[in-house]
Amino acid sequence: MEYDMRDRIIDKLNEIDVHLNRIKSIRVNSFEDYKNADPNIKYSTERNLQLISDAELDVVVLMYKKFGRDVAGGLPSMIKSLKSVLSSSLLGYFDKRRELRNRLVHVYKEFSFDKEVFESSRDTADIEAFVQEIKKIIDRDWT
Repeated sequence: MEYDMRDRIIDKLNEIDVHLNRIKSIRVNSFEDYKNADPNIKYSTERNLQLISDAELDVVVLMYKKFGRDVAGGLPSMIKSLKSVLSSSLLGYFDKRRELRNRLVHVYKEFSFDKEVFESSRDTADIEAFVQEIKKIIDRDWT
């Protein structure tokens, strides 16, 4: 059986769910608790947010390819071309997570991202909405 684009997207959505569940299993209740948390908890939270963002990017690229868009101009033009397929709120959340991911990956030591990481780990509705919206598109366009 051919491993097709639909299967690849579903695999990426499953990856997102795994990382999201990891975050939910270790997240703390208050920002004060997060600031004082074991560094391994903080690192794991940051890493899982990064991996969610990376999996979302893979999904966006696959959606871009599915809908016959020419790959040109990088991520901003890719996002712009998908506005007719994906909701603007979903794309806005995606863009916000990419920004956080890039700051975390490049470890800008002069900045602390504790507040933003904590808030992202507590409010995961946008991540869940991303998964649900993509699943609806798959059900609608790949059946």
